[in-house]
Amino acid sequence: SDFLFYVNFYFIKYRRKVVELNLVNSFPEKSKAELLNIEKKFFRILTDYIVESLKSFTISKKAILTKGKIIENPEMTALLKEKRNIIISVGHVGNQELVNLFMSASPDFAFTLKAAYHQLANPYFDQFFHQSRTRFGSQMYTMKGAHLAIHKQDLDRPFAFFLVNDQSSPPNKSYWTNFLNQETSFYKGMAVFAKKYDMPVFFMHLVRPKRGQFELSFVKITDEPTKATENEILEKHVRLLENNILEDPQIWLWSHKRWKHKKPE
Repeated sequence: SDFLFYVNFYFIKYRRKVVELNLVNSFPEKSKAELLNIEKKFFRILTDYIVESLKSFTISKKAILTKGKIIENPEMTALLKEKRNIIISVGHVGNQELVNLFMSASPDFAFTLKAAYHQLANPYFDQFFHQSRTRFGSQMYTMKGAHLAIHKQDLDRPFAFFLVNDQSSPPNKSYWTNFLNQETSFYKGMAVFAKKYDMPVFFMHLVRPKRGQFELSFVKITDEPTKATENEILEKHVRLLENNILEDPQIWLWSHKRWKHKKPE
């Protein structure tokens, strides 16, 4: 990973312009030296993520359990005992490939893990990734099959439905708000599902205490989604995600073209 960082940062320069622009717009108060420091740390971690993701295809259950730690949330535990399904909103903070494998393997996370993903165009690679991501028990559904995931009830235990919500969403069908000092669009699906199926929502907060390790905690967004508006649910997700990023900027996926859409008039 150290070697890949050096080659990429100084020679290949994969999406460095994208990262630099994202950082400048997100942190207008920071100096060039401060922004460069975040940029370098991000690219070092990015190559870690690449190597870790390659290893995730073959990593054993015993090994993956050494990578993470879950901080228990009593409110989630109570919902588990009540056999209530929940939604967990996440962003591209940390290595989500490892997080998925860790949580589906961990005895400390008693919910069945379900997640939505973007289907790959190549059916061979799509099947390959699907098998790798589900080998410790998680269930993966395409974005079009998200409703099916919620309707398919596991009789033995409730499920936690993971939804990543920090991608660039269609400008005319989005919730718009200020995020990292910029007008930003967010998908509404998480809030729509929460209200339609009366599913409590938690945000997954991730910290990276050291290389190759992560700790997960869960912050309640709402346990009464039918009494909240979609915008209230989404706004709380946005603020929790922003705080997670501001605590440790280099662990977020800055190479993503997050702000390619502009807010409609």
